[in-house]
Amino acid sequence: MHVAPSRRSPAPAWAVIGLTPVLVATFVLTGGSPVVAGLVVAMALVSVWIGGRRHLASPLLRWSLLGSALAFSSSEVVRQVGLTLDERPPWLVLLQPALAVSAYTCGLVFVAVMVRRVAHRAGPVIWLDASIMSGGAIIVAWRYVVTPAVAGGGEVTSAALQMAYIGFDAFILGLVVQLTVRPVARLTAFWTLLVGFCCVLVINISRGLQLAGTVESMPAVLAEGASIAAFCLLAATALHPSVARLRAEPEDDSVHARPARLTLSYLALVAPTMVLLEDPFGGTGLEGHLRTGLYLALVTAVFARMTLAASRLVQLQGATRYRADHDALTGLLNRAATLHALQRRLTRDDADLHVLFVDADHFKVVNDTWTHAVGDAVLAQAAGRLRDAAGGAAVIGRVGGDEFVVGCTEEPLALAERIRAAFARPFEHPDGGRLTLTCSIGVATRDRGDAASLVGDADVAMYAAKAAARNSVRRFHAGDRSELTLQTHLRRELEGALERGELQVHLQSLVDVVDDRVTGYEALLRWRTRDGVQVPPDQLIPVAEGAGLMENINAWVLAESCRHLERLRAETGIDLFVSVNLTPQQLADPALPAAVEVLLARHDLPPHALWLELTESTMVRDTVGTQTNVAALRAAGVVLALDDFGTGYASLAHLHGIRCQVVKIDRSFVARLDDPRADEAIVVSVVAMSHALGLTVVAEGVETTAQADRLRHLGVDFLQGYLFARPASLDDVLQALRPCAESAVARHGSR
Repeated sequence: MHVAPSRRSPAPAWAVIGLTPVLVATFVLTGGSPVVAGLVVAMALVSVWIGGRRHLASPLLRWSLLGSALAFSSSEVVRQVGLTLDERPPWLVLLQPALAVSAYTCGLVFVAVMVRRVAHRAGPVIWLDASIMSGGAIIVAWRYVVTPAVAGGGEVTSAALQMAYIGFDAFILGLVVQLTVRPVARLTAFWTLLVGFCCVLVINISRGLQLAGTVESMPAVLAEGASIAAFCLLAATALHPSVARLRAEPEDDSVHARPARLTLSYLALVAPTMVLLEDPFGGTGLEGHLRTGLYLALVTAVFARMTLAASRLVQLQGATRYRADHDALTGLLNRAATLHALQRRLTRDDADLHVLFVDADHFKVVNDTWTHAVGDAVLAQAAGRLRDAAGGAAVIGRVGGDEFVVGCTEEPLALAERIRAAFARPFEHPDGGRLTLTCSIGVATRDRGDAASLVGDADVAMYAAKAAARNSVRRFHAGDRSELTLQTHLRRELEGALERGELQVHLQSLVDVVDDRVTGYEALLRWRTRDGVQVPPDQLIPVAEGAGLMENINAWVLAESCRHLERLRAETGIDLFVSVNLTPQQLADPALPAAVEVLLARHDLPPHALWLELTESTMVRDTVGTQTNVAALRAAGVVLALDDFGTGYASLAHLHGIRCQVVKIDRSFVARLDDPRADEAIVVSVVAMSHALGLTVVAEGVETTAQADRLRHLGVDFLQGYLFARPASLDDVLQALRPCAESAVARHGSR
């Protein structure tokens, strides 16, 4: 089947390129046949018209290219007509150079538009480079074209015109060379354009030398053959689709100091320098003065070019040093530069040098919930707040993802509190709204010899602050190193704990307020090491997060909880449920709904038997992944519970918009109920609002009978806490449930 060629196909351009040597050879062998020349000119004009309409969106580019081709061809026709006349009329003498200047003007417009984006970045440099090349060419042409014509009594006006043409050619070529710093240097249209203008330069040089009588023996047809090649290459440039991409952006900002471009500028001086050495005073009379003026102008231009290149090089070196020493995101010193700056301070014997190690708390949640772009925006704001808090005299650097170091000579605890206060202010979300972030700060004072040790001590103190209570400040103590050693040991042990069976899911019961009957359990992670040490949850979770193991552990806890529930329901016959905590990362995982459905089917569990507990901060973030998964889980029949209500971002006003069926009141509110004078307003409000919205209310952390009685009085639906049961293993829970199961069976049998 025949397929029509694409309008964007490069085939016509390659056909013209392939025909170029054939047409040039035919023209030379036929002694400069006007028929061949006419056919080539006609082909070139048609190709420029068609190619311009197809590939050049800019009317200015289309018409300047076409105008250059028309004026160039017309100039050649007028020149050939003039050569056939014994005496040329004055108007014909003026018409040929007028058409040539028009051709150069249109060609200059075309090339200038092509290099405009380079010129925007480089400024006057590209015009200076082109002027240097043009000036050098004019000096050489003057010496070898104009001077011999004057001395031999030849056509001085024609020789001067040829010199001007050579200067034009060199200037345009100097502009075309600017495209070599851009991706277009690999385009076919670039090379056809470059070689085409080189052919025009060859034409004018050969004609100038003929006028000067320097190469009288050289056949004119060979020079005219270059004009045939120039027309063909102009046609190929217009026809090739890559001509549309000649205006691409530069690859980098180093257009001032590009070695290739500087080399071309310097090479342009070689021939003029040889001329100057041969004739140092540029001749005598007016001609000599003019040539000497040209020499001086050229030297001035080269000096200006070298000055601009040196200035730009200094700027580039400064920018390179800045990038080497500074963090690209925040503009603060990077880790290496920070240590170097602190070491200089220590070398100057600043006895009161203090280092603060600042780490954002739970910053991974920001990245995982709102994407890294939002995290980067928050880090940039945090860097600005550090600058404001520490002042210009401090050394401030970013040494890790969300870790900063501040070196100061002022009282460190006062600065640490200013930094904490700065972090406590809400950060602006790039898409609107605000988010809250806290930080933990470790402080170390100079007592050892190098900056790395001082920063290490502050880092250890920061980890101790996180372990004790986040959003806090801690000075370094020698005992902190043993604590860090323990953390490192726990992290190493935890990496194989899951495979060794050291992790367990314990269950804590939830009881109905009416009859204290167990109706379900919350799944809680526990870890007993192979040494028999029970690691508390407040140590386990940070270690797991720091080791990057939480994703695997969370998936295992969800699966293990479903397995426990299957066994509980099967062995007791009671319609129990299990409540499992979800992290923000789990809730945002697109695979979560499908994974939950697989677990329910595998363990033969009804959807309402699985409760998934979500934090307030997770639920109020309106991310697409979170809301999609919430909707899918609810549609599947899974119960969603809002955990620790009252401690995070949500308020009573949020309850209507949060798509949960259960609200769990945080233990901090329950603990206050032991005091008879305690304000019950918050608990009363939560219970009333939740019941009005049809939500179930669970109170966590119930430890005394007084608390339980008041919560029953306030209308809470379920109670959970040490008053009823501590978290226990599956076997212990089954043993405790068997009497309940037997009594339930007995009641059922008595009916």
